[in-house]
Amino acid sequence: MATYNELNLEKQPNVKQIFLLRHCISNANLGIKEFNANLAESGIEQAKNLVGNVDLVIISELNRTRQTLEYSNIKYNVLFVSYLCNEIKQGEIENCVNFSDTLIIETMHDVEKRIIEFKKLLLELNEKYQKILVISHAGFLRLFLNSNSYLHNAEYTMWNRQ
Repeated sequence: MATYNELNLEKQPNVKQIFLLRHCISNANLGIKEFNANLAESGIEQAKNLVGNVDLVIISELNRTRQTLEYSNIKYNVLFVSYLCNEIKQGEIENCVNFSDTLIIETMHDVEKRIIEFKKLLLELNEKYQKILVISHAGFLRLFLNSNSYLHNAEYTMWNRQ
């Protein structure tokens, strides 16, 4: 795993890659409770250091993933927004796209189904797009990677599809 200072999304001919990036520091990460949390000022500065070129960027529906991309210097051809890589819903307002989301508590089974769907989507899209960047959230990415640890803000890793 690498931090944003080492993010290298440069083109390498004939290499299909999928990068997984946790959004930059949000107000929620600083303990500020707000509906659909935005990036903090420090997160905006973090995002400005993200550089690279990819064919496709996939972001969640939550503001902080979109803002991570918008403030970054990542060049891309296609943007795809998917609920499948939203943070796990546990009723926290910072993880809600709309107010009805505050009533949703996802079970582990719900999240596992969403992860399976998202992996299928990624594999399908990777047939068409050579370099894909996913900007998502700590909880979702930890379960997606089946990892015991969380990615730090603006930290990325590669997904080995094997």
